[in-house]
Amino acid sequence: HSEPVSTGALLAQSEFVAAAKRVGPCTRLLELDVYEAVISRAGTTHPYVRCVTETVTPFGVSVKRVESGVRKYTKRPHFDERFELKVYANTTCCVHVLHHRRGLDGITIGRVELRLSEGAPRWHTILDGRNRPAGRVRLAARTSALPPSRVAASAEVTVVADTFCHLYVLAAAAQEDLRRYMRAMRLPLAKRLPADARADVAMKRDRALAKARNVAAAIRPLASAP
Repeated sequence: HSEPVSTGALLAQSEFVAAAKRVGPCTRLLELDVYEAVISRAGTTHPYVRCVTETVTPFGVSVKRVESGVRKYTKRPHFDERFELKVYANTTCCVHVLHHRRGLDGITIGRVELRLSEGAPRWHTILDGRNRPAGRVRLAARTSALPPSRVAASAEVTVVADTFCHLYVLAAAAQEDLRRYMRAMRLPLAKRLPADARADVAMKRDRALAKARNVAAAIRPLASAP
């Protein structure tokens, strides 16, 4: 039995660990390829695509979201973008096609619910808020097992404090970049630099030390003079 944790609940560490174990780590990888779209919306359109995955867990609904770039002034945008997300076996996926507005939320043109078992690229009809056809989008969505090296040691949960919150883009590629960044931050400053820049830094450091030694040697006789 998996009892949900209510929103805003205060958990002891043991309760949190127990609930996290019930959730478990993500073991599947969702690969979403967005190719192109045909939009029947009237007027000027700056389309982009948003992919939203949802998973029901004891902590509530886990939501992950990724977005494509904006293609301006076109009703037949070509995206040719790939997204990767770590997901659970019971994850659902919805693809939205939106109209971009600078500084404002995008206007939904249409959306389509995907069956993640479909791996081949194909056209999907998108429906507007009144469940009417609003165009088509060509994409492919497939899931596969994550390699053991990419499976997290514990559940991926979000903890929000009452004084701050952080918004994370939980894309698999972004997680790998963040992991490499955190590893690099543990290194000395010189080792964080690219290999071709380390030699230049070392040479400048040696020159600075030699100059300091020369200055010290020059002023030492003056300091010892009566």
